[in-house]
Amino acid sequence: MVIFKWIVWGLIFFSCTTHHAYGQQDSSSTPPLKIGLSTVYSPSSFEAWGKIKNSSSLSFKLQVWHSNLSAAGINSRIGSELILVQHLKYPENGTGGTEIRRVGFGLIPAKLLFAFGSSTIKPFTSISSGFIFFNDKLPAKEGASFNYLINAEIGFEILVTEFINLHVGYGLNHTSNGNSANLNPGIDSHTLSLSIVI
Repeated sequence: MVIFKWIVWGLIFFSCTTHHAYGQQDSSSTPPLKIGLSTVYSPSSFEAWGKIKNSSSLSFKLQVWHSNLSAAGINSRIGSELILVQHLKYPENGTGGTEIRRVGFGLIPAKLLFAFGSSTIKPFTSISSGFIFFNDKLPAKEGASFNYLINAEIGFEILVTEFINLHVGYGLNHTSNGNSANLNPGIDSHTLSLSIVI
């Protein structure tokens, strides 16, 4: 899980340095700030890096897109997300049994989105990383309240009006404490997302 921590910190560093470099290249063309609202639903989890199966979650996020970069017909955007709230349900023993609930909030300081083409409906892919704090330890006393997040997503960006974009996506999300506690079960989830960006 040391590699996982380096991935998270690497994405944060890349986001910060890319934004700085963009500002140096042409400060007069800095794009206007874009704000978005996003909901992410995870109907199920599976066993990969993480060991907890049969979990589900629902989260609401505030997005801020602060930089644009374009090259070879690929438009990339750099932003951040504030996890306003996340509701998580998972089985007590990792696969079944009593249902346990956690509520959390967090920050995704680094989100990179790549949109392809220039039509009204454009495919996109994105990757993001960040942190989340739960109201209690995950999964229990041996776990941790502070956890890392990493997400990869594909989907479509739909131009609704000149100023409003709709993002519909499917992703894979990993949540774990990066071995910072005695127990690190981790959760790997399928995610469905809907975002409105203005």
